[in-house]
Amino acid sequence: MSLLFPWRKDLAPNHSFAGDILAGAILTIMLIPQSLAYAVLGRIRGTEHFRNIHRHEVETLPDTRFVCVDANLFFGNWSRVREAIDQALQATESAPRHLVLCLTSASDIDATALEGLIELQRDLGANGVTLHLSEIKGPLSDKLADALTAFPVHLSNHAAFEQIAQMKSG
Repeated sequence: MSLLFPWRKDLAPNHSFAGDILAGAILTIMLIPQSLAYAVLGRIRGTEHFRNIHRHEVETLPDTRFVCVDANLFFGNWSRVREAIDQALQATESAPRHLVLCLTSASDIDATALEGLIELQRDLGANGVTLHLSEIKGPLSDKLADALTAFPVHLSNHAAFEQIAQMKSG
């Protein structure tokens, strides 16, 4: 009898426990994109700290969005990550010019998400938006090493905020 499909009596003689594990893994991957956590960030005035704009009183740059994705980037969640970014950009006060993707919580990326990141940069660039990356952990930085030359990379969200604000004023 199958552990996942006990009503399927025809599976009993020819199935394996590995098949049940594979089916469980596929179901898990299908559910992951629905549970993506992300936040649009702003800087708490007078500090270097960034928090969710919907939970805290923060300062933002009118044509800039800071989006923090609380997950590793991989094929199972990339479409949801892209959706979140698109929604955040549509909510800017004026036409977006900068997107800072904060990767504090990400420690891994697969080939599909890397291709998606490069495609995102191309799409944004075609619309006059610069994609910045910030707060990249060491293991992720190692995987992105070849691609990082294509992105402005910032040690922190604060450094990105200051640099973008300076570009606007100077």
